[in-house]
Amino acid sequence: MSAENIVLVAKGQKIIIYSILAFLCAVALGFLIKGGYVIVLFPICQLAALYGVLVTAKGLGSSVAARVVLAILMLVPIIALFLIIVLASRASKALKENGYKVGFLGAKEIS
Repeated sequence: MSAENIVLVAKGQKIIIYSILAFLCAVALGFLIKGGYVIVLFPICQLAALYGVLVTAKGLGSSVAARVVLAILMLVPIIALFLIIVLASRASKALKENGYKVGFLGAKEIS
């Protein structure tokens, strides 16, 4: 795997992780703040996760057709969760094979 692709995998994985954390924070805010203001955050988190999935898939060498299918499947919530889990697992494996340390908030390059 090229250095450019592994950087894409690391960036995509971080985007996915941060979008999930932002989604969980939005859910918590929804319970604390009454009103419909927080609902604006949910589509933003979903779009960020979609972007992260597409960047990760590109870094892992998925074809354009496969990325289009992933983008469509990300619109279905349960399937999106499954896709994120599978891609995160593949990304972690690829990052570890290329000398990165993978933690809770993503990858760190080992010098």
